[in-house]
Amino acid sequence: MGGTAVEFTNESGGSPWQLQKVGVNTPAIFLRLVKSGSTYLGYYSLDNASWAYVGQFPSGPNSPRIGLIAQGVTGAYPDFDWFDLR
Repeated sequence: MGGTAVEFTNESGGSPWQLQKVGVNTPAIFLRLVKSGSTYLGYYSLDNASWAYVGQFPSGPNSPRIGLIAQGVTGAYPDFDWFDLR
């Protein structure tokens, strides 16, 4: 998939797996990860008002390690404006 995409990936026991990759056509993407019971739910938004559900992961027995990764062509760079973990 070329262009901009949103992808949520989980790694458990050294094996990564990802939810559906969603292509988006916008320079700004908002991401949300919500813990609900023993599950993490992933969402994205193009306007920070209307949120689209991407999928869910079970939470593991250890504290989660959450990070943001950006990949792209040479010369492109990510701009993470805000990150909040509660």
